[in-house]
Amino acid sequence: QHTDLSRPSGKMIPRVDETVLNPNQFDALIHYKSTFCPGCHMIRMSMMRDVNPDMDIFPSRGGQNFQMLMPIYYKYPRIFVDECLFHYVVYADSHSRSNDTLEKSILKADELLEIICQTLDRMQMPDDEREKYKAAAQIDDLCRRYPLGMRFCDRAYSLQIDAKLEACGHIGDIPMWQRRIVRNNVLFGLYTALDKAKKCVKRMLKRMVKV
Repeated sequence: QHTDLSRPSGKMIPRVDETVLNPNQFDALIHYKSTFCPGCHMIRMSMMRDVNPDMDIFPSRGGQNFQMLMPIYYKYPRIFVDECLFHYVVYADSHSRSNDTLEKSILKADELLEIICQTLDRMQMPDDEREKYKAAAQIDDLCRRYPLGMRFCDRAYSLQIDAKLEACGHIGDIPMWQRRIVRNNVLFGLYTALDKAKKCVKRMLKRMVKV
């Protein structure tokens, strides 16, 4: 199928802000706030060998971005080029878009948390700092899992994550509107019904465009 790359449908970085321009990206990367898209990084081999002399990373089906960028960002600053230098095509059946069930999404979350923790274990840093980042990664992981139950209409899963965040004192990291929906059975039912209707309308519009 022909793809018109002269008319891109969007940008990976729709807004260039202070986080994007900050040369120190390690904390942003750990918290999933750093620039993260295919083909957008150039790294000197001398720097890569400096932080990873064995040129060995934790193997994973989920990709190699975190494994390569975390050691680099921990030691070296990043320069951001605010200019569109390439286009790429997003396929509906690509690995990054294959999380079409709760089970697949949970599996991907498990893989990503393992990648971060395994990469931290391979990096040269003080042990107390390593444990601090691991704890932060686990909290971020729970926060990213919270909306999955809403997305896949599984309130029990959202309540499970809700309880874990409450127990560790980080439930406040979740937007209040999400907490209210998850904790109220009626609101959760209304939300999932509206979400299903919205997805149905989108599918209908796509069919109409193809025709």
